[in-house]
Amino acid sequence: GYLVIAADPATLATQGVAGTLGPFSGSLSNGGEEIRLVNNSGRQMDRLDYDDGGPWNQGGEWPVGPDGVGATLAKINENRTSEAPDNWQTSVEAGGSPGAANGSRSGLPALKLNEIAAGGSGTFFVELQNRGSTPINADQFVLRIDGALNIDYLLPTQVIGPEGYLTIDASNLGATPVDGDRIFLLEETTQAVLDAQRVADRLQGVSVAAQDRWLYPSGATPGQDNLFALQDDVVINEIFYHAPPQYAAAPDYVENDEEWLELYHRGDSP
Repeated sequence: GYLVIAADPATLATQGVAGTLGPFSGSLSNGGEEIRLVNNSGRQMDRLDYDDGGPWNQGGEWPVGPDGVGATLAKINENRTSEAPDNWQTSVEAGGSPGAANGSRSGLPALKLNEIAAGGSGTFFVELQNRGSTPINADQFVLRIDGALNIDYLLPTQVIGPEGYLTIDASNLGATPVDGDRIFLLEETTQAVLDAQRVADRLQGVSVAAQDRWLYPSGATPGQDNLFALQDDVVINEIFYHAPPQYAAAPDYVENDEEWLELYHRGDSP
């Protein structure tokens, strides 16, 4: 079963969510914070430290979608740990699903953000890709820019074929997004969040080879596959992190500060 704790239980009651506890007098940070669940003996039962940043953010690979367009941060597998960012997703429904099971995103259209130019650049663009096997009519979707800019741009009447691309530039949007702005791809009618990413200070693109992570391409390729020059020849191979103490006259001893890392070059050229 499910239990909801809300700042305004009366509002959820009008939406058919019965038995909501509250009012909750605290507040949840828009930028992320730790949430702990403790029992009446003070024992910690669960915790997570969510973030509003995507893969570009060193805080972790939390989805950007719940940050400001009405979607929630929803757990994917209820029986897995709460702390892992990859076990959380943007809710399928606008407003989430309080008091009920979280929905699956598998039925959403396969249109995704694929490449985003550096914020503020004179050649700014957003590239979308149809990851599905059937054509998609682009004019059913909206690009929302949220942050320094607040823009809703209805995509043009255009069919995007399977694995095909659509590129939108600053002249289409009417302004140039800047570093830190959030880009949301929404279904126009349901406002469901298909994808979301934060604009960075450099070119970003999805790497299929890296499990669809957002990485930094070697150059802009609007309308084509993203290009990456990944360097993975040098790796960490051995770590000496806790040396034994160096004994002096018994029973005295002094700490041993010896520590080292070993790197290994697995490539075939210097």
